[in-house]
Amino acid sequence: MESMSDIKKDLIRKSNAIKRTVKEFNYYIKDVENEQKKLKKMEDDKENKGDIKRQSDYVQECEGAKKSTYKTLTKNYGPLEEIINKIETPSQDEEMQKIYEEIKELPEFAEAKEHLSAAKQIIDNEKATYSE
Repeated sequence: MESMSDIKKDLIRKSNAIKRTVKEFNYYIKDVENEQKKLKKMEDDKENKGDIKRQSDYVQECEGAKKSTYKTLTKNYGPLEEIINKIETPSQDEEMQKIYEEIKELPEFAEAKEHLSAAKQIIDNEKATYSE
């Protein structure tokens, strides 16, 4: 049987992984937007074709990093969702149910649910962009 400490550590670890990945994905959204604006300005100003090509390549690299981060987010989403569902689903084992009830009262549990919600929003919003 899992201990409360083990479940809590697992929840925090998975929650932090989602939190970091959401933050990274949001960074790449801004980075891509900024670099695309810079590229557009370079094209409008008819700057050196070599500089424009390098900027275009950089925009593509940023897009690739964003896509990679999205894949990581989708990979990490399931395990956190699974542990939250496990905690929220009534257990037949009274001892486990008591542990789950105690975990539900922890601030880390509420944070994990917030992180999962933020990840779900990104996944839903970007699904069409990155579906293969």
